Amino acid sequence: MARPSFVHLHNHSQYSLLDGASQLEDILDTAVKFGMPAVAVTDHGNLFGAVRFHDLAKAAGSSRSSVARPISPRPIAATARRRPRGRKGARRSPTTI
Repeated sequence: MARPSFVHLHNHSQYSLLDGASQLEDILDTAVKFGMPAVAVTDHGNLFGAVRFHDLAKAAGSSRSSVARPISPRPIAATARRRPRGRKGARRSPTTI
């Protein structure tokens, strides 16, 4: 029976605005070291590192025998904002960022 693989889908890189200290290169190296078929970067508040992450993973294909496929999620946050007083209807409405 084949050994099941693990894919880490929740990593924050140095590009995360709230919490992240991992370098993109280190994330990819660790994924390859542990035989992960893919790895994701889920930075808070931006996609600054997404293109670099993708480029590093693709470039690593020429220098490593096993390369983790990059997963770049699209962050979406829903918040509640107040409507100005005096308007009819719900006092709060969802906002997608």
